[in-house]
Amino acid sequence: MLGVRCVGFGQRAFVSLRVQNLRDGTELVAPAPARPQLLFCNGDVCDLVPTTLMMGGIAPNDAERDGLPIEISAEVHNAAGVTGHASRRATLSTADL
Repeated sequence: MLGVRCVGFGQRAFVSLRVQNLRDGTELVAPAPARPQLLFCNGDVCDLVPTTLMMGGIAPNDAERDGLPIEISAEVHNAAGVTGHASRRATLSTADL
């Protein structure tokens, strides 16, 4: 589960996500939907929460995923043409599975 914070996009925006396996370069992409997503807002700060990204295929079937270094990127735009993007590095955990 992920959350994407959007500042200055209004109450609806198109959000796409990309996750890259930093060990082998494998990427998963969740494109933005055809219609803008409703964001939960408090003033100009709006969040897309929770959002999910299926991680199947991020690593080979026999590879250990616990502790896998990844980079998560979000691209956001709205109908008015405002755009933005951000990335963060993280570590996958299978502790709660």
